[in-house]
Amino acid sequence: MKCVNDILGYMMTTEHEGEKFSDEDIANFIRMLLLAAGETTTRSFANMMVQLLEEPDVLEELRQDRSLMPKAVMETMRRDPTAGAVARIAARDMEIGGMTIPKGTAVLCSIASANRDPEVYDDPDRLWLKRPMRPLLSFGFGPHMCLGMHMALTEMEVALEEILDLPGLRFDPAYPQPEIRGLNMRGPDALHVLWDVDGA
Repeated sequence: MKCVNDILGYMMTTEHEGEKFSDEDIANFIRMLLLAAGETTTRSFANMMVQLLEEPDVLEELRQDRSLMPKAVMETMRRDPTAGAVARIAARDMEIGGMTIPKGTAVLCSIASANRDPEVYDDPDRLWLKRPMRPLLSFGFGPHMCLGMHMALTEMEVALEEILDLPGLRFDPAYPQPEIRGLNMRGPDALHVLWDVDGA
């Protein structure tokens, strides 16, 4: 069999349990992948930069200690995840916080709220790069965990490494300060910044 290096070509030529993927299967998968691997990572990176630029001392701490980059990515995704909530159907009767949820009920689970639960995270609103991390829900959980999580984290760390080399990086005062907004696909509409050329 010919070796194929791209995912689209691989899906067109491979078989699973003796069957090839249909054109519809491939199209649906690629459509999902473009959204998940493109827009969510881009918005997560923008959300991270807004938070770091809002806290110049934290940004400088990160610039001085690049080993904190993985923590910076996870901490900013904890504080402001791109996907703020997920919809689920209760698989059984349950009680949460004194409220009964019957089996079959549609529920909206707030990832953003869970990631700032004060019973789990000390000082949850603070951007703290050395925070003792606990499992967070920004990439989903259980069987719905994001398959592209490790790639997204790597992409964000590589991009952040390059951005940190821009001297004097800051918000452009000619524009309103960006606001992270929305429920799902959260992010700023635009992120205008300035930096010093040649360190001047």
